[in-house]
Amino acid sequence: MRASHDRKAAVTAYSLVKNKDTSLRLRYVANTFPRQLLIFFFLYAITSTILQVATALANHSSRQNRQKLRPLSQRRLKDLLQIEQDLWKTYSYIIGSDDSGGGCIAGPIVTASVCLLQPVTLPGVADSKLVNSELRQQVYQHVCDNPQTYAWTYAIRDNQQIDVLGVHAACMSAFTESIQTLATHEAFQEKSLYSIVDGKRSPAQLVIPSRPWTQGDQCVYTVALASILARVVRDQLVQQAAATFPDYAFAEHGGYPTSHHLNILNQLGPCAWHRTTTKPVQARLGLSRQQFLNGALFVSLSLSLPQRSEATYMDKKTGISFPEKGEIAAAIPQDWINVENPFSSSSDFQRLDSKPDEQFYQIPRFVEHIDEAAVQRLTSYVSSVAKGNILDLCSSWTSHLDPTITKAVRVVGLGMNAQELKANPSLSDYTVQDLNQKPTLPYADATFDTVLCQLSIDYLTQPLQVCQEIGRVIKSGGTVHILFSNRLFLQKAVAIWTGADDVDHAYTVACYLHFSQGGFKSIQAIDLSARDRNEKITGDPLYVVTARKG
Repeated sequence: MRASHDRKAAVTAYSLVKNKDTSLRLRYVANTFPRQLLIFFFLYAITSTILQVATALANHSSRQNRQKLRPLSQRRLKDLLQIEQDLWKTYSYIIGSDDSGGGCIAGPIVTASVCLLQPVTLPGVADSKLVNSELRQQVYQHVCDNPQTYAWTYAIRDNQQIDVLGVHAACMSAFTESIQTLATHEAFQEKSLYSIVDGKRSPAQLVIPSRPWTQGDQCVYTVALASILARVVRDQLVQQAAATFPDYAFAEHGGYPTSHHLNILNQLGPCAWHRTTTKPVQARLGLSRQQFLNGALFVSLSLSLPQRSEATYMDKKTGISFPEKGEIAAAIPQDWINVENPFSSSSDFQRLDSKPDEQFYQIPRFVEHIDEAAVQRLTSYVSSVAKGNILDLCSSWTSHLDPTITKAVRVVGLGMNAQELKANPSLSDYTVQDLNQKPTLPYADATFDTVLCQLSIDYLTQPLQVCQEIGRVIKSGGTVHILFSNRLFLQKAVAIWTGADDVDHAYTVACYLHFSQGGFKSIQAIDLSARDRNEKITGDPLYVVTARKG
C-alpha cells in the first residue's frame, strides 16, 4: 500500500510540475511572441532590400554590358553630358563639332565647333534636324549671350570652294579651321583638349587629339550643340541667298534637292549659288554622264563607301536603324577593283577609354552580351562551321561550341583574362595576350583550319594587322568567321564602329579582311538575326562576315 501511495504521490507531483511547466511556457510564448514577430519582419525587410539592391545592380551591369549609349532625346537632363564627363577625367575641355549643308546642291557648308567652359546643359538640345527652328534660334542666342559658359566658332566653305575641293575635302577643311581656331581660345592656354567630330572621319591635320563619331549629333551633347549652331549660321546665309535669288525659293528648301527645288531648276536652270559638281545641277547644265563622272570628285570617293541602310524601323536599345532583310549581304562588294581603302586615319580606331585593356579585363566577366535567343543562334552557327584545328580569337569563358564538336576537334583560345579562359570547357589550351598591344599571333604559319572571332571585332584598335595575322596562321582553304552584334562596351569600341549602323559594320569588317592583305577570298556577310513574319528583326541582332583563305 505504501509503495502504491508513493507511486500516486509521484505521479501527482509530476503532473503538477508538468502543468506548471506548460503554464510557464505559455506565458513565455505570450510574452515573447510580439518580439519574435518584430524581429522576423525586420529581418525580412533587410533581406528584401538587399535582394532589390543586388537585382538593380545586376540589371544596371547587364544594361552597361549590352547597350550602347541612348540618344540625347531619350536621356534625362542630368545624363546629357555622359560622354563629356567620362572624357573630363583625362582632358580639361572637350570640343564638339558638326556641319550643316553637306547634302545640299546649293550654298555653302558650315561647320561649328563648341566647348563648354562650365558643365551646364540646356533642355531640348539634340541633333539639329530634330529641333524646330524656334528652339534652334533660342539655343543659338543663349550661347552667344553667355561667353563665360560657351566658347565656339564656325567656318564656311562656299559653293565655289566645294566645286574645287569636293564635298568631303571642303568639309574636312572647314572642320580643321573651326576646331583649330577654337583651340587658340584664351581659356585653353596650357590646358588639354579633345575633339569629337560628327561623321566617319576626323580631320587629319589637327594639333589636338580627335576622333570621329558617327551620328555624334544624336549621342554627344557638345556635338549636338554644334549641329544647332552650324544650322543657324547656315540658315542666316540661306536667308541672304533667298533675297538675292528670289525666284529659287531658297528659304523654303535651304538648297537641299527637294522636288520643289528640282522643279525650279528644271524651269530656270542653275544660279550662281548652285554647286556645279552635284549630279542634279550637272544634268541641268547639259553635261553628259561621263563628263559628270570625270568632273565630280565626290563620285570617286563614294565608290569606297557602302550603300547606306534604308531601314525604316529602329533598334529601341540603340537608336540605330535595323537593316531590312538582304541588306547585310548586299553591303559586301562583289567586285573590289574600284573600292578604295576607307581606313585613312588613325582616328578611326581611337576609343573613348584609352587606358590599357589589361585594367579593363583584369576582372573576369562571366556574362553574355547578347540575349539568350541570339546566343543559341551563335552557338548553332559556330558549331556548324567549326572544322579541324580551331583558333578562337578574343576568347573568354565560352566559345559557343556544341560539346559534341569539341570532342572531335582541337580548340585553341587567345584572350585577355586567364580566369575566363581557364573556365572555358571547349579549349584544349589557351594564351593570354592583348591584341591591341601585340597583334602578332603566337602560332606558326598555316596552323588552323578555322578561325573564330566572336562579338569582339569592334574593340580591336589594329584590326588590319590582326586580320593579316589570321591570314598567316590559317591553312589554305581554311575559313574565318567574324561574328558581331551592336551590343557592346561603348567606352571600348573604336570610333569607326560607334554610332554606325549594322550595314556599315558588315562593310567595315569585310574591308578589314580585304585590305589586310591576308589573302582572303569569297568575302561575304550573313544576317543571322531572328525575324518575325514581317521580316523585322526581333531581339538582339547577330551577323557574321566570313571568308576563305585563297
